[in-house]
Amino acid sequence: MFTRTLAQWKTRVSRLADIVGQIGTGSTFRFQTEIIDEFGDETYRRMRGLVTRKGFREFRVAQAKAALPTTAVSTGEQYATVAYPTGAIAVVGIDVLQSGRWRRLKHLDGWGERRDHQDNHPAETERPYAWDVISHGSVATTVLTPGTIGIFPIPTSGDYMIWSLPDWTNIAGNDTYLFLYREQCWFDYHVAQGVLECCIRDNDAQRRASLARDMSDEAVIAIGEFTGIETEDGVGSWTRDVEHFHG
Repeated sequence: MFTRTLAQWKTRVSRLADIVGQIGTGSTFRFQTEIIDEFGDETYRRMRGLVTRKGFREFRVAQAKAALPTTAVSTGEQYATVAYPTGAIAVVGIDVLQSGRWRRLKHLDGWGERRDHQDNHPAETERPYAWDVISHGSVATTVLTPGTIGIFPIPTSGDYMIWSLPDWTNIAGNDTYLFLYREQCWFDYHVAQGVLECCIRDNDAQRRASLARDMSDEAVIAIGEFTGIETEDGVGSWTRDVEHFHG
């Protein structure tokens, strides 16, 4: 792991975008500092999402433990719901604590699996087994209604803890604040995305924009994918895994 300040990121971007000396405040500068800072935050948020989707764990956080719901979302349903965590960009896992033992829930292998976990199924010896996002939320005018996560089937007791990717807190305007990277290719991707943001709208910089795309694509290949146990075991492995899910 290593860090770079916002100022260091801007220096690297300005060199590759060939805009050294063109960033500042006022009408004499081609690029306003606040806009470049905004690019830094937006592209870093993009990088965090990319590496998390690829299975890397650096930016995951655990939410506070809470009691599992023990009633159905509605009469006759076979699952319960919990609130989508505030400020989370993505949910990457849910653990449950029952009878003094933590275990992880299975993320549904597609929405079509939602009816495969009924509490009257003879193989369902532990409850719950799985989770999936029901809704990421909704908006109406200025109001955001939080989303929900389904827990399948309805729990009978215990606690749960959600693992999520939190949103990035902007550091625009603070040149000494830090970005965190696992390795060089993460930084390269972040820089390349910044160069793209600077050059893509400039007719005189399309060649540099094209080179930045190539740099970004090469960084994505270098980042690769982290394949952890949570992405290795599918439905076919459930009966082989002693920790979960069927008896």
